[in-house]
Amino acid sequence: MAGYLFSLLGGGIGMVIGYSLWTSKKTLPNGERVYSYNEADRKHGKTIFILGTIIFPLVLLIKILTAN
Repeated sequence: MAGYLFSLLGGGIGMVIGYSLWTSKKTLPNGERVYSYNEADRKHGKTIFILGTIIFPLVLLIKILTAN
């Protein structure tokens, strides 16, 4: 929930949270690398990341245009 909230409020932190959920891997004792989160969580991470990449430039543009 925090990832969605941060993505909607500005994007930057939400993008980091989303990317981490989406791509994070861990190494098992036998050397195999597996995703840290299940598929449903990774889908949410991807959605959060995409949402953040859309919102971030919009917020930046709005701040630039209203700074005058």
